[in-house]
Amino acid sequence: MTDAPHSPRLDAPDSGIGGSGLAVAVAEDSPRLAVVTVSGELDMATEPQFSAEVGAQLPPGREILVLDLDGVSFMGSAGLKALVELQQLADRHGARLRLVLGQSPTGRLLELTGLRTTFALFETVEEARKAA
Repeated sequence: MTDAPHSPRLDAPDSGIGGSGLAVAVAEDSPRLAVVTVSGELDMATEPQFSAEVGAQLPPGREILVLDLDGVSFMGSAGLKALVELQQLADRHGARLRLVLGQSPTGRLLELTGLRTTFALFETVEEARKAA
């Protein structure tokens, strides 16, 4: 008896559909500043994880959140919505959200959608950390 080949699962890491998932890493430099690095795909499948994990880094009193999106390989409309909502949360808490784009396609997406001026954008984490 031979096993039939398995078709790829939609949520499988290497399936290419709903793809590589999302990784979120937090490096908290001080109570006033957090640096969050995001990599993978930010779409409707991964947006809930992104919103929960990154949103938790904006408690009242946090002054600056640096969000490093250089490792984001794809961003869908759900990801854009999540970024806008994160900016709104930062505004409500009196915090500053700083997006690091690096080589991510996110910059082009923000430009095409007219959202580029909505965010404070930087090329590197160091630039974002040093900005006044």
